Amino acid sequence: MRTTGSDIGTASIEIWDSGKHIANTAKKSYVCWERDPGHAEITGREENTSTVDLTVESSQVYFIHQHSHMGLMSARNTLELISEEKGRELIKQCTPPDLSRCWDHPECRSRPAPLSPSQR
Repeated sequence: MRTTGSDIGTASIEIWDSGKHIANTAKKSYVCWERDPGHAEITGREENTSTVDLTVESSQVYFIHQHSHMGLMSARNTLELISEEKGRELIKQCTPPDLSRCWDHPECRSRPAPLSPSQR
């Protein structure tokens, strides 16, 4: 989840899970996805790369807070694994991302187009 970034609110930061592009975050947004248990390397990429390594266990929920700030030319980010309690509190400040805006990556273009709310 990304709760900050007022000075770079339009910046879109890529989120990757062990080499697979998941989505992009924007100010006050979050991304949620399921994955198989095992080692995970969660990465935020824009002007810099920030990574959190963790071992994912079945039926568990993990919260990673993405801090963003202005870099030299574009947004920079730092990822931080946080407690479930803190994560559930911070997520109340966020909205889900618009996954239809993530078509600038080959990984996204090969996925089926997401359904609009009226199609669900």
